[in-house]
Amino acid sequence: MKIFGFILASLYFFFCIYSSEWHFINTVDLIFHEAGHTLVPTFIFGEIATALGGSIFQIFIPLICAVYFLRRKDIFSFAILMMWVAENIANVSRYASDALKMELPLLGGDNVIHDWNFILGNFNLLMKAELIASILYALSWVIFVYVFFLGISTLLQKRV
Repeated sequence: MKIFGFILASLYFFFCIYSSEWHFINTVDLIFHEAGHTLVPTFIFGEIATALGGSIFQIFIPLICAVYFLRRKDIFSFAILMMWVAENIANVSRYASDALKMELPLLGGDNVIHDWNFILGNFNLLMKAELIASILYALSWVIFVYVFFLGISTLLQKRV
């Protein structure tokens, strides 16, 4: 039965990474993203760190959970959480890709700062936004494929 659940979770995360549409998990990701801005306050860490805090926390929270399960040697749970990490990296890649165009709807409307436009602009890397986004997107697929096969092989070994 675990293998069926694993396949369903894998299909969901596959679709989330592949598709740029809004999915339920993106609402959870957004909560962690916005919390990251709050937990990395500008007056302590500076504007760039605060802008990066959203994307970092969005990836970091499921990564912490994945490491917890890895330390417990629960590869099944680790793999599913790493798929969520991969989905978050793909999500961040879409945001980074939008740094120049700034077409994505942002929480707060037109009066808010586009994190990746601000970050890349400060480092004179706006023209490299697509390259950075492509690298992040490729990384998300590498992680997804690796943990998918890790999860499947672990589940099949336990059935023997």
